[in-house]
Amino acid sequence: MSRYDIQHRIEQLDPIKDHVEIYRLLVCYEFPWDYVRSLEVALYRTYCVPSISALLDKTGELVYRTQKRYDDTAILIAEWSANGYESERGRAALRRMNIKNIPETYEEFEQYNMAYERKHFGYADTNQRVGEATRDLFLSWFPLPGFLRPMLKPAIYALLDDSMLSAFGFPQPPKIMRQLLAGSLKARAFVLRFFPPRKKPFLYVEKRHRAYPRGYTLADIGPSQMIASLNGAADVITEER
Repeated sequence: MSRYDIQHRIEQLDPIKDHVEIYRLLVCYEFPWDYVRSLEVALYRTYCVPSISALLDKTGELVYRTQKRYDDTAILIAEWSANGYESERGRAALRRMNIKNIPETYEEFEQYNMAYERKHFGYADTNQRVGEATRDLFLSWFPLPGFLRPMLKPAIYALLDDSMLSAFGFPQPPKIMRQLLAGSLKARAFVLRFFPPRKKPFLYVEKRHRAYPRGYTLADIGPSQMIASLNGAADVITEER
């Protein structure tokens, strides 16, 4: 395989009829690392809405069992990446998230997203508690002594835009930190051009999850409070539309 074989394959597919296959190739072959990082930032964005963070804070699942909450959400999304959302497992994962009234087109979705954030983003103590719990989870993944981990907080803040920092009550990171992050991502992209293409798909559902070291089944993901909070958050978004 040449470095751009997958890209050429995608270019030959129909963006409407073959959209699931295009998505699978992008997520599982071309950009698996980027996909997981974007998921982490996307999770953070949902906590900027006080009504959602209040619901998550009330259950205690996100504050006291943060790793499990992260793994549960990531697994549900990864299921339709690996199997397609029309598969049996994909449909089961979608039913767990209970999302309704999804806009039909990308343009409609983007317009709704921007309008929703303008209307509902804002600071709340529950935003901060949930945001800090998630931040500390990310920091716990680094194999560093505990007293050194706080030094990495500015790197987490540099991943968030100004509206998110304000909603969480987080401080602005040093400007140089944003520049370093952007530069490191560009350097990584440049180096990867010289790597061989991925021959086997990276399937997030097959990796070892910290909350499920012995594996999982979809029916068992999350306690009842976790599923209630997922469904409740979806209902909150639907009502606020």
